[in-house]
Amino acid sequence: MENGTDCKTIQDAVEYLKEHVSRGEMEAFAAMDSEDIIVFHYGLGRWIRNEMGLWADNKELLEDCGMEHPDDASYVIMEAFWKHLRSFPIKTIRKE
Repeated sequence: MENGTDCKTIQDAVEYLKEHVSRGEMEAFAAMDSEDIIVFHYGLGRWIRNEMGLWADNKELLEDCGMEHPDDASYVIMEAFWKHLRSFPIKTIRKE
């Protein structure tokens, strides 16, 4: 997926993140506890909201997240990304 606004589902968003987040950032993100994901609200979360068009009315992605507000949807995406990273070794996700 070339453009974040092409993400229409949470799975699309996770795949996009796997392609655009560095290995080091993925490792740091995966290593944290789930309740600490919120600390990424203004970093990764803001990037997700802007890059994936959540403020620009990407209704399909908002709907798939089950949220109306972009802040809430970005958290759902970050949580899904975190769960995905915890399920698979980072080295099998992305090679640099």
